[in-house]
Amino acid sequence: MTATELANGHAVPVTLTPLHLPQENTPNGAEQPRTAPNKRERRRSDGTAFIVVALFAVAQVAVVAFSGSWQHQYELSIHLGQAHWVAGMQPLSVEGLIVSASLVIWYAARYGYQKRDAWAAYLVLAAGVGQTVLMNLGADYRWPWLGPEISVWPAVAFVAAYEMAVWLVRKRQDVASRVTPVVTPRRDSDHDKKDGKPQRKAAPRKPAAAMTNKELADREGVSVRTLQRRRNTKTGSKP
Repeated sequence: MTATELANGHAVPVTLTPLHLPQENTPNGAEQPRTAPNKRERRRSDGTAFIVVALFAVAQVAVVAFSGSWQHQYELSIHLGQAHWVAGMQPLSVEGLIVSASLVIWYAARYGYQKRDAWAAYLVLAAGVGQTVLMNLGADYRWPWLGPEISVWPAVAFVAAYEMAVWLVRKRQDVASRVTPVVTPRRDSDHDKKDGKPQRKAAPRKPAAAMTNKELADREGVSVRTLQRRRNTKTGSKP
């Protein structure tokens, strides 16, 4: 409410109406109907592009790390008396164990398992990372006690990788049992309900011989006289 002063000193109330501004990107301020997001908008919302870029970066780092780690472990194994072909496969047991444990952890997160359900995978991952760090350091320091450790490592890595595979098989069976639908046969009874109301059985139909002319005419939808005329026509008698 505002007041405008007149020449005689009296004030006249003036009502101000709210000002409606047109919305952006809409003609004449008219609201446009909301439409479903297209494929590009859905792709932006679910973050698929970020996941793809992250996986590509992980793969790139994995290639660089494996190349450097393989060279260091190969040189250390040759220095500690391993054969060339054994020294060439030694890094595969270390890096392969890391990959298997990482896949188990990813599988557990994908299907909603708790970290305590995949505790063995975290333990194996820590052992694999510790082994690759130890052997990369040993390539420079050349500790002699690493010789026996390298000799027993392939057997330990095989047992750990086997346990990771068994864990995946067991959990896959659990997931399959959870998603399998259980179909129970339907049993019809007198108390079946539809729309919250009990169903009523239809009354048995009365035979025509036990019905009166009025009842027969009502059932046929005609008058009593028409019904009698039909009977006389069938029997050949006159009314």
